[in-house]
Amino acid sequence: MIQLVLYETDIETFFSGLKIIKYYMTNLLLMPPCNYKYRLVKSQTELREKAMIFNNGLDDRIVELIKVLYRNILLNDKPEIELNDILFEAGSPYKLFILSDNSVYSSELDMECYNAIEAQFKDKIDEKSKNQLFIDQEWALTIIEEEEE
Repeated sequence: MIQLVLYETDIETFFSGLKIIKYYMTNLLLMPPCNYKYRLVKSQTELREKAMIFNNGLDDRIVELIKVLYRNILLNDKPEIELNDILFEAGSPYKLFILSDNSVYSSELDMECYNAIEAQFKDKIDEKSKNQLFIDQEWALTIIEEEEE
């Protein structure tokens, strides 16, 4: 379940709706799917991106980690660039679009890299994503920084 939250009140609405869903599931003895994921996003762009990631059977936590790693590599190579965002795009192959003030860069999302990042960070992302509804680049940056310490 992905919920767009533009305002603080949207977060409260999300939790109220979640309580109602849990109430009905408990009282009607319905079991939620075991791999059900809850995410909050702050923009329509993030909503679209999360939907693409999930529809393609990928883990958004891994994608966010890769985006941060790509961001760090680009900033090391070209420190003068002002990065605005990095966006995932589904297709064959998957791509990352890196948006700056003056340019758009694109890079193929290498599935070998995806699998290596998943293996390296699996325990940490499981631990750091418990009860975490905002899985974004800011979240991923905290994991990368902890790993570098």
